[in-house]
Amino acid sequence: AKMYKSTRDVIVAFTSDLLSGEGDVLKHLSQLGCSFLHNQSAIDEYNFQVGNVVADLKDGVVVSRLVEILFSQAQPLMDKMRVPAVSRLQKVHNAGVALTELERLGVHAGSKDEAKMIVDGHRDTVVSLLWTVAHAVQWRERFQEDVIKEEIARVRVQAGVADEKKTLLPEMKMAVKPADLLLQWCQSVCGSLGFEVENFTRSFADSRALCLLASYYLPELLPSASLGEARENFKAFSLVLDTIGGVPCMLQSSDVTNTTPDQGLM
Repeated sequence: AKMYKSTRDVIVAFTSDLLSGEGDVLKHLSQLGCSFLHNQSAIDEYNFQVGNVVADLKDGVVVSRLVEILFSQAQPLMDKMRVPAVSRLQKVHNAGVALTELERLGVHAGSKDEAKMIVDGHRDTVVSLLWTVAHAVQWRERFQEDVIKEEIARVRVQAGVADEKKTLLPEMKMAVKPADLLLQWCQSVCGSLGFEVENFTRSFADSRALCLLASYYLPELLPSASLGEARENFKAFSLVLDTIGGVPCMLQSSDVTNTTPDQGLM
């Protein structure tokens, strides 16, 4: 910790050693129009150096700062930090601030206990969160919002032409968040093939939605009529990716067949 926490402290210390008989130096300087307003806060003294990716993120401050730096649309978070974070409650608060902001940005929707797990040093939770953040940063750099919107509009128009009663796709207002916009693309494509998609979890549980996305653009590789059980669907989808080449499959069969898929994985 620094000895002097404000510009007033520095001026007083400096003049006390070099001047004598001046009285209240700050008062004299204020009469000349000088003001000394800076006060050093605890966050200014915080050491953001990371040596251990799990241990150094336990108090939630580094995670919050990471969110501020990586996402231009993030709100200022340092003013919300409780520093020094001595108690577990303070640390959980700090981690919760970061997670809440990530959820607001549409990057990550964590569980209610995730902040506590970060504070407890749960390695899998911390690493998973960092991978999600890193993926989101890369995705936003590559994500072409206008192209996705144009494709959604094209799919919906084409579906409307094929369905004169317009019963396939209800009215839709384009989303703002990238994740929501991507979901709308899935809803439009799968909806045009008669399959309703509500979210990135239950709707993808049997791999049918993944197959329909591939089938819409590459029907010769995966006819929609050939879909069946969950494992077979996933196997067929994986074969399509192998045939295309250059599209790594980040999923395993168990991610979408034995349980409700994780939204982040989708």
